[in-house]
Amino acid sequence: PGQLRSQWYRFLLEHRVNPTNIYSQSPAPDFEHMAECVANGLNAFNLRCIGPIGSETEAQDLAEFLRGYTLRLRERGWFSRAYVYGFDEAQPEAYEALRRAYSLIKRTVPDLPRVCTVAPTPELFGCVNVWVPLTADYRQEDAAERGRNGEEVWWYICLDPKHPYANWFVDYPAIEPRLLFWMTWKYGVTGFLYYALDMWASNRMADGLPDCFVPHEDEKALEAIRQGKRWPDVPWNTLTYSHH
Repeated sequence: PGQLRSQWYRFLLEHRVNPTNIYSQSPAPDFEHMAECVANGLNAFNLRCIGPIGSETEAQDLAEFLRGYTLRLRERGWFSRAYVYGFDEAQPEAYEALRRAYSLIKRTVPDLPRVCTVAPTPELFGCVNVWVPLTADYRQEDAAERGRNGEEVWWYICLDPKHPYANWFVDYPAIEPRLLFWMTWKYGVTGFLYYALDMWASNRMADGLPDCFVPHEDEKALEAIRQGKRWPDVPWNTLTYSHH
């Protein structure tokens, strides 16, 4: 398994994709694979997905983990690539919990980037220091202001935005994946976040899929999946997430 993982890490990095996971509860990639990933171009990875802190014990455990792990990273010269991510697409009702959690992280490791998929928001100033709005919500004047405060503004796409904004939907013009990175360069955006490369559950599961996944409409394909068959023996279902 370790060798196979290394092969896929190299494959992703050859295509300039960081092999990390914004929802992981542990560092991704793990410490064992960091040296080879850094050697192959890794420049950003998530230490842990952060959520509401429910107790003092949870707070202490998080602080202890961050202090210990970031010390190991500093010793190897890898700390500058690390960040924490949390409170996915945070809404106002989550701001108070976000402020508590990110303030703890700031006190514990002040120079650790604290990433959130939210546009620069005054209620979160001093807590979030890497802002990640959708491309459609990016405002260059806001990015410049946060930059003057020593912060960063990345951007992202997912199931949104839709035309006239560029995205990677398979029925959109094929130039758009290139256009997005030309845009990133033009506007000086310092990071590009993409949610997932492998949302393929409906091509390996016929039953028990979450509501957001669209199963095969072909009953023969569903039965073949239940029997353990996979592509190319089963037609590929392109609706891998919702109706996208």
